[in-house]
Amino acid sequence: MVWENWHLEDIQGHDVANLTRLLEKSRYEHKFEKVNKIVEAAGHLLAKALEKHGISLAAATQFAKDEDQGGDVVEVLMQEKNVRVEQRMEYAGIDQWRCGFYIYKDNEIADFIGAPVKFEQTDIIHNYRYKLVATLDL
Repeated sequence: MVWENWHLEDIQGHDVANLTRLLEKSRYEHKFEKVNKIVEAAGHLLAKALEKHGISLAAATQFAKDEDQGGDVVEVLMQEKNVRVEQRMEYAGIDQWRCGFYIYKDNEIADFIGAPVKFEQTDIIHNYRYKLVATLDL
């Protein structure tokens, strides 16, 4: 899609519409008792999303070690595959569901991994259950 003559509001509206369609087509809710488990799951889902688009974090990390390349290998692979990841955490209130990782392929949203949210208090001591919404299953 060419964005050349679009206004920012038009681009944002297109982005929200595509995210909504993507989540309607493929939506998984993952629920956890512990924050560290949900963070681990989010990392796993991000690696899975990148692998879906031809970028293996494990292979890139091994290559970087073997070739003494540093951390730029993943960035180079992402550019070659025309994949980019954005982390957006600026939404609040009714739009808070839009916080998370946006994975784009060829400038169109391909996957989404929502930020963890509290959804249920489990006891009086303020223990909570957490969930994240994603377009991928664990």
